Amino acid sequence: MMDVSDEELATEVDRAVCETRVALGRLALQRCLTPALMGLSTLLDRMEVAVITRPGDSAFELVQEEGCEAVYFRVHVLRSIFVAMASFAAEIGDMDSGEVRRAQQVAINLFVIHELMHIQQNFPHFTTVGVVKAGLPSLGLPIFDLVADIVSAWVCAHVEADRLDIEDPGKRQRLLGLVVSAVLAKAKIEGELREDHLLNSWHPASPVLVLNIEECRVFNAMVVDAMSGLLLGTTPSDVTLASAFWESVGEKPVFTAFELAAKLLRQAGAIR
Repeated sequence: MMDVSDEELATEVDRAVCETRVALGRLALQRCLTPALMGLSTLLDRMEVAVITRPGDSAFELVQEEGCEAVYFRVHVLRSIFVAMASFAAEIGDMDSGEVRRAQQVAINLFVIHELMHIQQNFPHFTTVGVVKAGLPSLGLPIFDLVADIVSAWVCAHVEADRLDIEDPGKRQRLLGLVVSAVLAKAKIEGELREDHLLNSWHPASPVLVLNIEECRVFNAMVVDAMSGLLLGTTPSDVTLASAFWESVGEKPVFTAFELAAKLLRQAGAIR
């Protein structure tokens, strides 16, 4: 297990908050903040974010007292993320120490934003888990997590683009893949998913969109699951629509990307 101190983890949380604020600030200047992102930005502005060594079942503790609002992330959870990412990087191989460190930092960013989104969802205390499970068995918690995952992935993609001062097509593919998967998940819940039109068994985990926008004549998606395979067939698509979907990252509110993804998936016959 790699040795990382509580102080280092506290510094990483501070860095994650700072990077997130910068990314949200740029989105605000571009007038691309959705209500969810506005809420996240407001939360970061008004709330102290720090770490806590006290053990517990939850990932964080929320303190809401008169004159004080703070969220404290547990260091043992942060440490487990750092260790897990180091192990994952070792499995991948061919990553220098700087790349491994950044992978760990991105994982912390995702974690921090994900948990802050749960606070935005009025889901701030671990005791609420039992309430959600009782009120909406099997489905409630995954929905909360799906939304938090989408928002955190969206923000972290912007953090990396800002940090590197480049537009990374790979990140765009992964982010739009999440959007595609979220639309398919919604369609499945609502009974609108046309599973017989999918070429491979779909699972809403680790989606990656494969879209060559320069030579776009078809709309395909690749799903990474127990076995990689084509999610959608080679269906003739509207090049203008596919281009608009591609350009929706960073240019439009996230819900615009969802609307465009739904149109593409209907066109491809994947949803009704």
